[in-house]
Amino acid sequence: LLRQIDETVLSSSANTVVVGQAIVDIIAAKTNFPFLSLFTVDYQSGNIVLLAVSHSEEIRRIDPQITTDLKIPLTHEKNILVQAIKGKGEKETSNLSDAISTADDRSLPLTIQKKLGITSLLAIPLIVGSRTVGVMLIGLGQRRQFITPEEEDLISRLVAVVGVALDNILLTRALKEANERHTTLSACNL
Repeated sequence: LLRQIDETVLSSSANTVVVGQAIVDIIAAKTNFPFLSLFTVDYQSGNIVLLAVSHSEEIRRIDPQITTDLKIPLTHEKNILVQAIKGKGEKETSNLSDAISTADDRSLPLTIQKKLGITSLLAIPLIVGSRTVGVMLIGLGQRRQFITPEEEDLISRLVAVVGVALDNILLTRALKEANERHTTLSACNL
């Protein structure tokens, strides 16, 4: 599983959404997690941005907007994704709306949670060096205290590998954008 994630990152395009979705799809196919989502931290805009989500087609049928334009302000202190990022540690909730809701309507996340059989969720920051590059939200079919040591080990390994993979994706994108700016500026100076 971990090798497959590495191979996907190395062999894929610089399109962060495509690579992020490929990573989430690999993890969803190989694990028993009923839900998984991957977010990046955009410090420039001050938002946590949804990059990829498992069961995206099923979730889109419930709420077409949730998988396309979900942004959570880093100032939204009640959100567990924000808490995980700012506290640089894992946060747990039994309510999906604590993680993906920024509005007063919390019914859609609860509908998704019920449909996918999510009992609890873990928000785990993806830290590379001293930088938090994103956060992974894992939906579990049972309470946190009931996961096996093997699942615990898998989660910690996934967090490490996905953090580095996400950092590589973001660095590749930044390099591509810098090269495009350089090419544009070079063309203007001729």
